[in-house]
Amino acid sequence: IKQSIYRFRNSDPHLLGNEVEKSFGSYKKGDCQSKNVNWRSYKDIVEFNNDVFEYLAKELGLYDEFYSNVHQDVSTKHKETPGYVRYELLEEESEAKFKEQATAKTIDTIKDMLNRGYEQRDIAILVNTNTEGEQIIKALLQEEGINVVSEESLLIGTSSAVSTVITLLNAIDRTAQPGTSAETEKKRKEKLTPKELLFRYQYLLFTEGDSARAFQKALDNTSDIDLSKVIKGDEPVTLDVIVDRILKHFVGPKTLDEEMTFVLAFKDLVADYMETFGSNVHFFLKWWNKVGYRRTVSSPSDINAIQVMTIHKSKGLEFQGVIIPFCDWKIDRDSIEWIETDELNELKQFFKEEGKEQVKLPPILPITRNELNTSLTEFSESLKKCERDAKMDILNKMYVAFTRAKQELVMFAAAKTKAAKTKAAKTEAKEQNLRELLTPYLTGGNKDVYERGCKTDKVTESDKKPDDNEITPKKHILEHTQIIQTIRDNEK
Repeated sequence: IKQSIYRFRNSDPHLLGNEVEKSFGSYKKGDCQSKNVNWRSYKDIVEFNNDVFEYLAKELGLYDEFYSNVHQDVSTKHKETPGYVRYELLEEESEAKFKEQATAKTIDTIKDMLNRGYEQRDIAILVNTNTEGEQIIKALLQEEGINVVSEESLLIGTSSAVSTVITLLNAIDRTAQPGTSAETEKKRKEKLTPKELLFRYQYLLFTEGDSARAFQKALDNTSDIDLSKVIKGDEPVTLDVIVDRILKHFVGPKTLDEEMTFVLAFKDLVADYMETFGSNVHFFLKWWNKVGYRRTVSSPSDINAIQVMTIHKSKGLEFQGVIIPFCDWKIDRDSIEWIETDELNELKQFFKEEGKEQVKLPPILPITRNELNTSLTEFSESLKKCERDAKMDILNKMYVAFTRAKQELVMFAAAKTKAAKTKAAKTEAKEQNLRELLTPYLTGGNKDVYERGCKTDKVTESDKKPDDNEITPKKHILEHTQIIQTIRDNEK
């Protein structure tokens, strides 16, 4: 239940928490402490998570129902192996400034781990959203000698060079459509979407070389993209040739060099498409918008690279070292909840007392979960349940993130400045932040860094003493040899 992080996919942790026991009263609950052993993490990480999640679960009112068995024993093979936990506060002048500092600290932490014998593949960076992941990836790509692998970072369509090609292919396709008159094109440009405006700006920035002039022309609906270098009159030209000409004339050499991996992967896609479906630009764009944009740059499974992924993607995985650069998750109190009207008995009673029993409620109602609506008796129970589920969602996600690490767990969170504290005191809080619960518990409110355990060089399985109860290959072979020898002795 502590790892039920997929409620947005309609999973319901209450089924496992309550309904199983109601339906199968004689089932074994599995609360035996001696069998609740953590076989992944080293001593200090296991004990850190035991302490933190018992405390947080009690603070959020989730301990008795879901987290009463949160305590795990350290496995015998890891009891003598220290781990390391670091929780560091960074000044929060602004969210952007905090993330900039946290990104720099993350890079420093990675370099420190590598100097202590870690391989890049041993390290994972866990983020809450893909946007946060992109920020980390961009910073890591600037570091010499550091490789990065991420599902999102390998999408071919994320390349600005590929985006430019797709933009100009769309422009070519529009001019080639029958019935596209000057008047029609003028009306289209008067209603430029933000995406089209961005693409137009990128193109003009390359051709003009000046950001202010490019932005002005992007907003000027009379400016056109010059395609004469790509399509020359009625000259027949294939899709791959068009792509090559766009790359030659509209993508700068620096961009082309930096994104060559993505460009080559895109050209391979074009070649594969043409082999099967032909060279029609319009149909290629339709295929790209439905299928092609999800294609990624292939990478070997054994690549030695830092892994950047969302917490949801990390479930079930383990890493020698885990860094959480933005450990700052909020429990939103102003979110909209969809309430099943079958549960709103008091609202039905209200209509009955008002003589309006004929009022038919829809199956669900959207209700904003704020203090005003939560205080209304018609919605209070349903909204309190929603708020409780939201707290469990965020705590479960935190549990998944904190328990991925084997040897080291490093987190960065924002510390409120004096100005931020003053502002918070003057305004009514609309959201709760787990950082506000975790920080006083770990730091005591008077220091910026919490540490547990000690930094060591990377520990490998061969560095640890084998568990007497654990069958190692050498021990198994020795026992097998002894058995065979005993049989032979008896035969004699």
